[in-house]
Amino acid sequence: MALLRRIGLRALLFLALVAIQTHCLSLQRQNEPSVSTMANKAPPPPSTMDRRQLLHRIVLFTAAPFSTTALPHDTASAAPLIPETTTAKETFARDRFGSVLMASDYVNSKPARDRSLVLGLKDEPTYLLVSDDRTLENFALNAECSHLGCVVPWNEFEQKFECPCHGSKYDAMGNVLRGPAPNALALAHVSTDEESGKIVVSPWTETDFRTNEPPWWK
Repeated sequence: MALLRRIGLRALLFLALVAIQTHCLSLQRQNEPSVSTMANKAPPPPSTMDRRQLLHRIVLFTAAPFSTTALPHDTASAAPLIPETTTAKETFARDRFGSVLMASDYVNSKPARDRSLVLGLKDEPTYLLVSDDRTLENFALNAECSHLGCVVPWNEFEQKFECPCHGSKYDAMGNVLRGPAPNALALAHVSTDEESGKIVVSPWTETDFRTNEPPWWK
């Protein structure tokens, strides 16, 4: 008799548990939106700024920590990020606040052999180069590493570009000194608008003068 009572009590507890779970599932289904409601719900408005451009702007505002902050290690199967510089249109170089840069003011504010980040083609982070005689070089360097697209800081003391992600190094002209970067930093043309004096950045589509080969970037 005692055994039967224990079995009966366990059966009642089991049935009670099943009943509670069933009731909770019913309430959850009642609270879920119907398929028609979800279909009629308007999707969120698209972002007005591409996430990649937003990242580049953040990078320009925080250029100082580049040499000490490394990004998480990417998988070996990740595809390299190829700058689309040759498909971009001619544009004025701008600083991190979005102001167009004047050639004379810019050069006068920089020392010889300076490499500073600006917004270039398609708002991509770009290095303008100041020569030894403190004139603006007629080419710029895209700041994205040719390995996986990390922004490469300029090490003024070493006079090298050093990628904080995977250790690639480039010389002052953007040539690869140490991998895993497979290619030099992408080029862009730099000129000065005669009328306004603004710095102009335009796509580089011809042979890379550093390698005598066609540009690897798009």
